[in-house]
Amino acid sequence: MEVATSNSGTVIYETDWEGNKKAVGDRCWVGVKILEVANLNKMKAEGEVDEVDSGKVKAGQKISLRLDAAPEISYTGQVKSVWGALQVKSRTNPLKIIKLDISLDKTDTRHMMPGMRFSGTIETGTVKDAIIIPASCVKSGSSGPEVVKKTIFGWHSRNIRTGKRSKDEVQILSGLKEGDRVLEIAGGETAK
Repeated sequence: MEVATSNSGTVIYETDWEGNKKAVGDRCWVGVKILEVANLNKMKAEGEVDEVDSGKVKAGQKISLRLDAAPEISYTGQVKSVWGALQVKSRTNPLKIIKLDISLDKTDTRHMMPGMRFSGTIETGTVKDAIIIPASCVKSGSSGPEVVKKTIFGWHSRNIRTGKRSKDEVQILSGLKEGDRVLEIAGGETAK
């Protein structure tokens, strides 16, 4: 069978919900996408957010992302829409996710291709003039969270009060000031 397209572009083999593409001899029915012709001049992204973070995400939030194939380049965009229901990631992975549609601020036709994987960070809020340290610098002490801070007498444990937290960073409300040096639990020195 031969089907002509009304526009030019790149031919993409569509995948099913498990990531499988149709092969010669597979069954098809009306309404199933097998191929798609994509115009690469204006691309969008489709992302996934774990269930635990899904309540923080809404349309209009800023996002920065990096392609797995070109992690040195950062791209920006916005969450265009959040799908209405949680779903299972795949038949073999029971993790629940929510899907997002992302509009990109610009398309990079030299590096972006349909189907490429990426990871991103969604800005769910901002805190002005915050002191932030890596989460790996905070440990549990007998009287709450603490860090190992460098002083003129060496390294000493110090109690802190924490605020907002992400997977990688912690806001410090008290116990440290700008310019203090703290020790990462895994080993090296960190200045923030």
